[in-house]
Amino acid sequence: MKNINKEKLKNYIIEIIRGGINIIVVYFLNYFISSLPFISNLTIFNEKIYLFEFITFLMMMISCFIIYEFAKRTKSIVDEMVLFIPNSGKIHSYSVYLILIIVAYFSANTIFIKFFGEEWIWVYNLFFIAFSLYFAAKIFVIFYQNSHTISSNIFDMFLNQTKE
Repeated sequence: MKNINKEKLKNYIIEIIRGGINIIVVYFLNYFISSLPFISNLTIFNEKIYLFEFITFLMMMISCFIIYEFAKRTKSIVDEMVLFIPNSGKIHSYSVYLILIIVAYFSANTIFIKFFGEEWIWVYNLFFIAFSLYFAAKIFVIFYQNSHTISSNIFDMFLNQTKE
């Protein structure tokens, strides 16, 4: 039994490198813009938020969009690459979405608190908990629905290992 399609692995690695380069470029762009001397002291939105904080938030949202696009582009590649687990592309995408939710949570946390105040942080947390639970449940359902096939593939893999 073949576990990984090596031709698709090359495409996946290329997508990882592409996404990594894009995120590094956004990071350096954020660092450059935020370190400009005339940006550091400016405030926006009723003087609650510094401009460099808002620029950092926007750059993190661009990074989130890059991560989201990575998950969308690689879904079919992972589905064809990982033959061992059915619906592996969906599992991969949903896992990347969970990472995306964590990045978005921490990047918007400061802005949210400064804009709405500490008393509304429970709404912010509830919003991200709901999305996290949604994608975690989707991953669980996929594993549950395919548990027989996955366990059969594991058994076949160990059986083939002992024959060789």
